[in-house]
Amino acid sequence: MGKTAQSIVREIVDFILNSKDCEGKYFNNYFIGTTHDPEKMLFIYHGVDKKSGCWIYKKATSAGQALEVMRLLTNASMQSENQPLDDKNIFVYCYLITNNTKP
Repeated sequence: MGKTAQSIVREIVDFILNSKDCEGKYFNNYFIGTTHDPEKMLFIYHGVDKKSGCWIYKKATSAGQALEVMRLLTNASMQSENQPLDDKNIFVYCYLITNNTKP
């Protein structure tokens, strides 16, 4: 079952601030996006290391809620790409940008 935008924002922020695996604590060091296939986007498209990378994804209740998460976190300085509304894109993903990732 999907989650609301506010719930996902809280979970992502909590993950970044409290995860022992994430070195970066500044939002501008993170990329946020929406998709229908979060593992493909994270590990293939962006090149995040599945085992040692700092990443999270969550399922939203709708594509509109997923875009709202992206809007809220880009307003808080996270990096992203401009994405149109696509009803299939109900997952929000976020990762720490490193020298090995591709935003």
